[in-house]
Amino acid sequence: MQLWGGQNRVFAQGAEVTDVLTSKDFGLVASYKPAHYESPESGASYYLNNAYLAGNSIQLNYKQKKGYFAVTNVKEGHTVKSLKLEFETQSKASLKVFSDAVPYKEDTPDPKGTLVMEGITNTVTVDFDGTKPYFAFYTVKSGAIKLKSITVVWNTTGGGSVETVVAPAINPASQKFSEAFDATITGAEGTTLKYTLDGSDPATSQTATAVEAATATVNIPAQTTTLKAIALKGDLVSQVAEAVYTYRAPSENDGTFAKPYTVEEFVEFRPTQDVWVKGTILGEIDRGNIDESFPYCYNVCIGTKQGEKMAIKLDNDSNFREFDYTQKIGAELMAYGKYTEEYNGTFGMKKEPTYLYIADPTQALASINVKTTEGYATYYNDNLGVTIPEGIDAKCGVITDVNNGALTIDYRYAAGAEIPAGNAVLVKVGKAMQIPLIVSKHTSNVIAENMLKGQATTGDFIADPDYKYYKLAYNNFNTKEGLGFYFGAENGGAFTVPAGMAYLAVPRSMAVKCFLLDGSATGIEDIEAGQTAEAVKTVYTLDGRKVEAQKLPKGIYIVNGKKVIVK
Repeated sequence: MQLWGGQNRVFAQGAEVTDVLTSKDFGLVASYKPAHYESPESGASYYLNNAYLAGNSIQLNYKQKKGYFAVTNVKEGHTVKSLKLEFETQSKASLKVFSDAVPYKEDTPDPKGTLVMEGITNTVTVDFDGTKPYFAFYTVKSGAIKLKSITVVWNTTGGGSVETVVAPAINPASQKFSEAFDATITGAEGTTLKYTLDGSDPATSQTATAVEAATATVNIPAQTTTLKAIALKGDLVSQVAEAVYTYRAPSENDGTFAKPYTVEEFVEFRPTQDVWVKGTILGEIDRGNIDESFPYCYNVCIGTKQGEKMAIKLDNDSNFREFDYTQKIGAELMAYGKYTEEYNGTFGMKKEPTYLYIADPTQALASINVKTTEGYATYYNDNLGVTIPEGIDAKCGVITDVNNGALTIDYRYAAGAEIPAGNAVLVKVGKAMQIPLIVSKHTSNVIAENMLKGQATTGDFIADPDYKYYKLAYNNFNTKEGLGFYFGAENGGAFTVPAGMAYLAVPRSMAVKCFLLDGSATGIEDIEAGQTAEAVKTVYTLDGRKVEAQKLPKGIYIVNGKKVIVK
């Protein structure tokens, strides 16, 4: 907040008239509209340009046709003495107050008159010089201002003039902080100052510090502090200026995946680069109101009901809209994006985030359910790119070739690397577990040489007569032996594939009875009871020929699902 002008003069009044204005006086509704009110007490006419009902507060927004408040008519002889603006919460946007000798017109979207005060982001009292009857205040920059009340004190016709002192300015205004800093108090030229740090009135408090100058530097310690200050000139005392500094312990969060910002930190820091932020899903948010039962979330709200919250926009054509977030209320959602501006009645991401993630496997936006003790599974997603979070010892690969019963597996996707949409993969994690996935809106980039194919929905695929098809299975499901790719149907034909899983397609000329997964291969996939894999009951060569177990020549064979070397 900046102080403008030196000492002021106001008319000595025979009486004062006070108007306390709220949203009810203007009859506001939940849409931006102009509003009027004529006070029966003072006779003044007030105008709100494009105001909105936010709860019980008056909301003005710079981007909504430059919201502002103005006095359009006053009784003859009345002059404005003071204006108190009671904010619902501290705002990221700010106000400028102007005064004028002529009435403000309703169509005055651009500021006019004499600047009285600027940089107003929280509850404040503005003193006028008493020479002008009209005033207005305007929103500055993007963001919403929410006012619980507007209190105007009018001087009625009186004689003479009396000298007063303008309240000092405190910089910075009320804010949150995590390290001690210096605040400055600036009074009008020729004044001295008094201030307190315990919230007491500096005019009467025994803890007040006197400064024989018009400016003072005050150290704000690392604790929540209420700074109050007055200016003095002779026997004259100004009104009290106030700033509340709310201490927040230093955070180790840096906006990375491992240390995401809290919603409170995201709103405070307003990062212009993409960062991770984490908060509890509250529901759909519309113009500041949270709906927990809305069937589809297009603007997801995260945070806390009684604390800070933010909106995350999901674009109309976004694949992110396929998730029913109202069924995940209470889950911790992480989003990767940047602060854009105040959006939908609160702070947040007006530009859709790049990534979303829920760590709770039971609420995850996407996950891989690895059921084998060896830790193998297959996975497929046709709409969204997915990433195994860093810190999970897992990798995903594509199968690019087969040769004499051996698989060539390219483990190109380590944890932290994104798997593009449309790519079926073999997952190797080392143990049975459910892996929650980071999802992204990136378009597909299908690897043409990948022999793994996927299914978005459960069903049969169309078989190519030149191929044979395999499913991830055990040679012996009961004993959990011989994990590999086996025919999913008789003679390698088409079979039913569960949604989100993959199958192996091998040219008929390269096909064998099975492809085992061992230390040289990569993984297997979720195993379903009742599968119809063709079991190896005796001994096979690597090209799939059944042979007698006795007197085997030198070579490599498959015996009970395991590779055996005969020397």
